[in-house]
Amino acid sequence: MEGFTKAEDHYSEALKLRTEGINEGQRLELGKVDDIYRVKQGCTTYITGIPGHGKTEFHFEILIRLTKLYGWKHLVESPETGTSARIVYELQRKLLNKPEQEATDTDWEQAFNIVNNNFFLLDSDKKDLDTIHECIDNTLLETRLNTFSIDPWNELEHNFEAYGGRQDIYLAYQLGKLRKKAEKYHLHIFVVIHPHQLKKNASGSYDAPTIYNLAGGAEWANKAQTIMCCYREKIVDENGNINNEMKVIIQKAKPKEVGLRGEESIYYDKDIQRFYYKDSLNKTIYP
Repeated sequence: MEGFTKAEDHYSEALKLRTEGINEGQRLELGKVDDIYRVKQGCTTYITGIPGHGKTEFHFEILIRLTKLYGWKHLVESPETGTSARIVYELQRKLLNKPEQEATDTDWEQAFNIVNNNFFLLDSDKKDLDTIHECIDNTLLETRLNTFSIDPWNELEHNFEAYGGRQDIYLAYQLGKLRKKAEKYHLHIFVVIHPHQLKKNASGSYDAPTIYNLAGGAEWANKAQTIMCCYREKIVDENGNINNEMKVIIQKAKPKEVGLRGEESIYYDKDIQRFYYKDSLNKTIYP
């Protein structure tokens, strides 16, 4: 009968969840960050943060760790990083895991092979979401994918006029469509979004952006599963040195097994362009 199902229709699936447990997603091996954030296929993560605070760097860190730890494959749209060749170079650079001047040709070749086998770059002059969905579908015909990324959302061509000029209606539809795409193809979809309308606090710095600093904030809040903010409280410390601490702030986490609201600190090594963490004994743990 159409219109409803009964519990008995889902008995075997529910039994499997009870006996095997619910998949909580993949851990990134980033210390306490794993307690508040995990990456589960069929779900979405929206990443925001003040420009220059590390959104794209951490987004790439996540993708690299998912490949190194679990062999995941990614389709990436990242126009702000640069050309496709520049994206390949940046990923190679991070995969060296050593300062560039210390890397050999063999190191570069090994890093290139990892990128070539696990990263696919969206190739289209059009930057609207209909074209992007078509590119995802075409890529899935050719290879297995685990994630798809848009970095940043603000660079896409958004046709509000087709939705009566209503950004809220447009966002509700498009974010819902992305979530359905993630569920249908068992992908994890990352979207990086620049905040807007930031105001300085009494100390002259910016507080961490929230969902409501995003254009159309209410719809992001309604449609998002996980919302993450990358935030550097201080760019320069008291001694005038660059502060490499970045807070990973989880502002929303759904479904509940993928994490929880909270924040944890990680640190950026500019020489190898990778993030690391400190354990309970304040020992530095590199990737």
